[in-house]
Amino acid sequence: MFALPSLQFQFARVYHSRFAYVTSILILTVQRSPVMLHLSKVKQMLRAPHVSFTRLAAPVATYLGGTHALTGATGVVPAGGSVDPADATVGEQFTWAFRVTGETAHSYSVIGLPAGLVKSSQVLSGGVSSFGGVPEESGTFEIDIIGWRRKGERGDQTPVYTMTLNITAGEPPIILTQPVGGSFDVGNDAALTVGAEGGGLRYQWFKDGQEIPSTIRNLVDADSQRRVQVPQGPIDDTWRSAVDFDDSSWLSGVGGVGYERSSANTYDPFLNIDVGAETFQGNTSALIRILFELTESELKNANHLKLRVQYDDGYAAFLNGVAVSEANAPANLTWNAEATAEHPDALAVDFEDINLAQHGSELRVGMNLLAIQVMNDSPSSSDLLCNVELIGGRDTNVPTLALGAITSEDAGDYRVEVSNGSGSIVSETVATAVSGEVTGYEGWQLAHWAETPTVPESEPTADPDRDGKSNLKEYYLGTNPLEPDLGVGPRGSVEETDAGPVLTVRFPRQDTAGVLEVIEVSTEMSAEAWQPLTDGVDGVAIQQTETESIVTLPISDAQGFIRQTIRLEGQ
Repeated sequence: MFALPSLQFQFARVYHSRFAYVTSILILTVQRSPVMLHLSKVKQMLRAPHVSFTRLAAPVATYLGGTHALTGATGVVPAGGSVDPADATVGEQFTWAFRVTGETAHSYSVIGLPAGLVKSSQVLSGGVSSFGGVPEESGTFEIDIIGWRRKGERGDQTPVYTMTLNITAGEPPIILTQPVGGSFDVGNDAALTVGAEGGGLRYQWFKDGQEIPSTIRNLVDADSQRRVQVPQGPIDDTWRSAVDFDDSSWLSGVGGVGYERSSANTYDPFLNIDVGAETFQGNTSALIRILFELTESELKNANHLKLRVQYDDGYAAFLNGVAVSEANAPANLTWNAEATAEHPDALAVDFEDINLAQHGSELRVGMNLLAIQVMNDSPSSSDLLCNVELIGGRDTNVPTLALGAITSEDAGDYRVEVSNGSGSIVSETVATAVSGEVTGYEGWQLAHWAETPTVPESEPTADPDRDGKSNLKEYYLGTNPLEPDLGVGPRGSVEETDAGPVLTVRFPRQDTAGVLEVIEVSTEMSAEAWQPLTDGVDGVAIQQTETESIVTLPISDAQGFIRQTIRLEGQ
């Protein structure tokens, strides 16, 4: 009578303290590694009073077979009420959860997901993870899932678990409201909108029977040239705002920036510019400058802008000097700032997508600057990583087609096809007319490129006649952009006055609509040294005629430079 209660008591202790190990002995059919390894662990756990129970279990375990490499794990199984096979519908939210039995997995691989579904980067308590989203295509899909012992899909693994997902098409789209055309004045904004109902909707707009393509492209990618510096002291904020900032002494290269000193070598595949010598046990911040160029046609009606970033441990991103995104960055961003929190390696290697559409107005025609300050959470951190992509352009897979700053080129007949996995429907065709006189630079384009006024050769920064004058300067001077003219330029002279010698410089001009002119001086040619001149200040006199800007200023002993800068209003 005494032995039975004792056995019950000991078994209860095993159950409450290490139930997972006992379970692993009883469910080893699909496992492969030597069973005695796990039996020895159980013996250590049970200690002397429980050896008899372990021996009792041993024949059962030996009969069932070995264990798999992920100790105690029989493999991936559905979790949280998920079933296999599973059913989903195009356009409707879907989530499928899973876990590993026997032992917790710390990361998962999910292979074969259809469009619209993504794997969660989170592994919750108990090793539960999931994939989900809004399916965009119908069909039957075989999805492979693997559980991993370590984060970042490393270490021992479970066998491949294959689940079946059946996605049905759902109902075809219905158009509820038709787009509305009309007559619009040149320079105004217009928009055509269709109201549709259905799951997984896609839109394709047409103008005069031709598809209007999306123009989304990588503005910055892994192959984009970048300049990198780990500052050793305070640095002027113009490093993150001025395109012509002098970064010639900075490191130059492509790809990821950082270092890797841990044995895991997690970041090695992503690194190309090593700053470990300066940041390990040194400054926790590194600065990155990436220049990219945009044409006027690329900026017109652009509605898509996305930043993709890998980072460890924090970063702050600037677009032409404007802060647009940050993570784990302190409020006071100094030259040697530290990240406010750690960003785990398993998350850092995945690109994080940030929608910057609301910052599209920061972009400009010509050269642009993406600047990043990446930060470690401590000088002794074993690694650092930053890699970025910037994706932008015009996305026409939208219910509203924007026609910003409308021109005569936008006039025409428009319609849209709305589709999903179950079918498609085409809207009514609507006419868009453009009225009003075309003036300013746009009118000048029409005067010289009448058939196709918005070709790349007509953009303000282009120089089709190769005479060293951009189209904007040709427009400002009133010269022909298609015929070289090397005879038009500034003229200077020195005169003696009662107050001393003065320099008079005459810049040719014409009274051109929509153009701003600034006269600047400097004692050197670096970008930050130029200062604007103001009429009536420090003996400076500026006057304008219909054909010239005349600048008079006192002559000093120092060498100096003077220049005329012109730009279109609003840029």
